[in-house]
Amino acid sequence: MDITPIHDALGYQRPEEATLESKRAHALVARALDVRWLDDGAELRFDPALRDEVTAFAEAFGRRHATHRYEVRSGDVGELWLVARGPGAERWLRRSVASAAPTLGARLRSRLRLADRVRSLTRRARVLPDAFLVGAPRCGTTTLFHALREHPSVVMPARKELAFFNVLHRHGLDWYRSQFPTTLERQAVLRRTGAFATLDATPSYLFHPHAARRIRAVAPGARLLVLLRDPVARAYSQYHWARGMGYELLPFEEACEREAQRTDGELQRMRDDPDYLSFPRSYLSYLAMGQYAEQLEAWLDVFPSEQLLVLCTEDLRARQEESLASVCDHLGLPRAPLPLPERNTGSYPSMPAATRDRLREHFRPHDERLAELLGREPGWLRGR
Repeated sequence: MDITPIHDALGYQRPEEATLESKRAHALVARALDVRWLDDGAELRFDPALRDEVTAFAEAFGRRHATHRYEVRSGDVGELWLVARGPGAERWLRRSVASAAPTLGARLRSRLRLADRVRSLTRRARVLPDAFLVGAPRCGTTTLFHALREHPSVVMPARKELAFFNVLHRHGLDWYRSQFPTTLERQAVLRRTGAFATLDATPSYLFHPHAARRIRAVAPGARLLVLLRDPVARAYSQYHWARGMGYELLPFEEACEREAQRTDGELQRMRDDPDYLSFPRSYLSYLAMGQYAEQLEAWLDVFPSEQLLVLCTEDLRARQEESLASVCDHLGLPRAPLPLPERNTGSYPSMPAATRDRLREHFRPHDERLAELLGREPGWLRGR
């Protein structure tokens, strides 16, 4: 069966040209003479003779990945540097360097396998999380995660976004436990600070129909954190992230208009089959993910309200100290000064005013329902 027409209709097929372009990009990265890793990307040094190829790469990938920034620079002694920054850029470049340079890649993969083996062997001596940062995507959860990891009483798992309760549930609870600190680490932190917390920060949990029930079965007393952002800004940020990842080909307005068609029946299919992974619902639901009230109500059907703390991204930025203090209180941690650097941000064109107005009108009843549920107006509505 030829599924190309279906993919074309859904608007998320990756053309063969894009795949070939990615392979050429990996081959170019393999020719880098030096790499300097940045917080959100890297600087790669090339032979100056490759200037035309590096420039063509920067222009081509700059067009395809709207959330990435590629810049060609000349060093003091005629060096040629390519600076690549933006959400996902560092991850892509590390994967490219590892796969392109067998010796370096073999060392990296060996270290990862060894770490995985150690965690697996000690899984029964590890703790399950006390708390969950469950959403929402593109709302600043990475920023909050990195702020909390600086708290002296917090020990984070092997990585952010374990995605166990939605995507990787079939890995089993032993695998999940292996990602967290050991009981000895917990005891040491308790002796040193008087408190301890470790959390699973997977923002896609909030939108998943089975995540709340699965978490309740494993950690019924867990504290839950939810971070919400102006749904218009969140939708636009997610769209540009999807474009940068190669998941989205349509213009923003058309993608929003076709969302219902793309995701039709997907939620029911996920409910009927707990193992079904829906690509369009997970990655192309720009509007539905911003309809927060119905998502929170589903979680409140499973967890008591006192276990759930809902913050707004706008409040986290405007009142950092107060917001972070409320997070510490909710997690049972002593208050501590925490840095709050912006993480995982993107740079893209401003949304047209007419589009913004239409989306605000779309979200208005959902925002009103959210305000009623929270007993307060969400941060993005104040001052409008």
